[in-house]
Amino acid sequence: MWLDAKDTIDQWLEAQITDIRENQVFVHYNGWGVRWDEWVDKDSPRLAVFRSYTVQNPKANYLSPIPNIMPDPN
Repeated sequence: MWLDAKDTIDQWLEAQITDIRENQVFVHYNGWGVRWDEWVDKDSPRLAVFRSYTVQNPKANYLSPIPNIMPDPN
């Protein structure tokens, strides 16, 4: 699932939820290595609906929300 997530230096980035626990989600920041992946509380203000804070590339071929950076192959 794609979402906007605020990283540890207060920058909103495209992200994916890659795992879920009872009260947390495991977030992978698109375009960043797995070193930066982290567990975040589900009700954290650092999580937002996809494209709430990130901007879609105006040159995108489609109007549907797609990531600005190609997702990691893993």
